[in-house]
Amino acid sequence: MKIIRTQDGQNIFDIALQETGTMEGVFDVCSQNNIGIGEVLETQKRLEINATINRADIVRYLQNENITLNTGQPQEAIANTGFGFAFSEGFGNAFNA
Repeated sequence: MKIIRTQDGQNIFDIALQETGTMEGVFDVCSQNNIGIGEVLETQKRLEINATINRADIVRYLQNENITLNTGQPQEAIANTGFGFAFSEGFGNAFNA
């Protein structure tokens, strides 16, 4: 078993691909850590990886090149965009055709 810590912006798909070499590994990683596929991972979340490595060549390449998959954006960057929050009170809900 391997223990990893997530980085800011990583999602479960990043972890699965990085640690198993395929997206199919996402189900193993989720079930072993009692998390949902759509769950936002906290930075430095401890994950136990005991999934089958489906594509050792991909895992080895990422390790050899020191590549950490991170397709998300840091929570700080998202918070500063205004997205992910409700529209302001001045934004009307009416639809004009």
